Amino acid sequence: MEMNTVPTDLQPWAVDLRVFLPPCYDSEREPGYPLLIILHGQIYTFDQWDRDGLDEAAYRLTAAGAVEPMILAMPNESRTERPPNEANFNEVVAGAVLPWIEARYNICADRFCRAVGGISRGAGWAMRIGFLRPELFGSVGAHSYPPYSRDLFALSDWVEAVPIEDLPRFYLDMGDRDRPDFVAANRDFRTEMTRLGIPFEWHWNTGGHDDAYWSAHVEEYLLWYAQAWAGLTR
Repeated sequence: MEMNTVPTDLQPWAVDLRVFLPPCYDSEREPGYPLLIILHGQIYTFDQWDRDGLDEAAYRLTAAGAVEPMILAMPNESRTERPPNEANFNEVVAGAVLPWIEARYNICADRFCRAVGGISRGAGWAMRIGFLRPELFGSVGAHSYPPYSRDLFALSDWVEAVPIEDLPRFYLDMGDRDRPDFVAANRDFRTEMTRLGIPFEWHWNTGGHDDAYWSAHVEEYLLWYAQAWAGLTR
């Protein structure tokens, strides 16, 4: 795990960034490695996914040959108290963090090699990135996703701007003991996605809105992200 700081003009402060490299990492390998940018939840920091065992799961699955070796990038949103509609962390990730990673690590250049996902608030940023910058990522994961209030109403406008076939793959999941208001908001967003003809994969699991739930599903998440990368080096 490498610790980095990413400068940016998109917000008044730099972005702290954790990067997990697979043990076999080779800066000259062709093709480059697939990338998963994974975002933490509100009140948490970029150690959340590390604490929930994502890097250990990636190590196990890679060693078992179940997934391609991948790079995991965990940027820190340091002001999660800001209202989402006043913040721009989706722009920071797409416009500063991703280019910084591309310049310093051996990343596969194709869109399908890149994924972005997140927990709760981080899932909200991941979904905005997926719909607003679909040319950057081939897969988007929204784990325990409570949509931002404006996003449900913005979804139809987002889809008008890009053909549905050019959108990323979408994975949504939630625990059955999550907050009722989050569950309802997630259901409304999925209903609108279905109405608009946007394909997605949905998982209704047992659990709450907590680290116990997310840590129990990290391997499932990684296996889904990695489906798009199967056979990359074969």
